[in-house]
Amino acid sequence: MLIPLAMDQARGWILLPDGGPTLGERTSGQELVDGLDAALMPYGRLQRALEPEVGAMLAVGVPDMRPAVMPARLREGRSGSMSRRQDGRRGCGEGQRRH
Repeated sequence: MLIPLAMDQARGWILLPDGGPTLGERTSGQELVDGLDAALMPYGRLQRALEPEVGAMLAVGVPDMRPAVMPARLREGRSGSMSRRQDGRRGCGEGQRRH
């Protein structure tokens, strides 16, 4: 787990240290499949464990990415409107991203 170096709550930004190469950069083939398989089950359990906290997470500005709202998120992404968070504050907009 990466420990944040800095946070700007007003902008919804977080600065993390370098986490090293991604799984896809470090592995390929069956090794990549095995790594993804090992990660997906715990990730699914985490999602289920956080289910009762959805209201609290939305209240602090976590984007709503539940299946029922994903069609709207896709439309927003295509229109470029995802740079605004649900609470109206700016998130990481197109001109603010660093690649």
